[in-house]
Amino acid sequence: MVTMGRARLLSALSIVLAASVAAKPLDGVQSEGATAADFALKGWKVESTLSADLDGVAPPDLVVVLLGPGDVDQPRALVWLHGRAKGGFTLIDSNVGLLACMQCLGMKGGDGAPELSVKKRVLTVTSMGGSRESYSATHRFRFEGGLVRLIGVDHWSGDTLSGEGRTRSDNLLTGVTIVEEEPPQQDEEGKPTGRKPTRTTTRSPPKPPIPLRDVKEFGGG
Repeated sequence: MVTMGRARLLSALSIVLAASVAAKPLDGVQSEGATAADFALKGWKVESTLSADLDGVAPPDLVVVLLGPGDVDQPRALVWLHGRAKGGFTLIDSNVGLLACMQCLGMKGGDGAPELSVKKRVLTVTSMGGSRESYSATHRFRFEGGLVRLIGVDHWSGDTLSGEGRTRSDNLLTGVTIVEEEPPQQDEEGKPTGRKPTRTTTRSPPKPPIPLRDVKEFGGG
């Protein structure tokens, strides 16, 4: 049975995901450039960059978030660049569909800009939004075999008033999925529910590699 809190969470998520579009690379982006700005199409601009070791070879590589044209709901693109020994960068892959557009993630999403970090050559991209019903998505990518591959995804949704929440973590390398359910801590009348959290683990065969360009989450154009 779906509780009222769960119904609200599902409704909030459906609104976000309904805006999604088919993921794709950023058409027309050039293959080489001296700076991040060289990879921005006409009307687009560099919103943020992250310099890090993504391939185990010097010099450092670069992840770029581009912001598209428009006055409202500007799309975002993620661009993965490898540093060249002779200077500048080479395009490895790009994505339109993973990141949310400007101010499209509600009150808690702010302007919708993602958080980027790199650890042990794995790029983590996190976006969050909502208001009372909140949600977040975290994607992890690694460069291997000439491909920027999605290796893991975490999704969380929660009700900040009732304390209800759900986290699903998918390891795409091992096929292990962990789901943690936090039941409402209080009912609609504000009384404690006394319900305990649950955790389930399932395993399925690993799926074929998913390249960066094919990853969809919030839309973006």
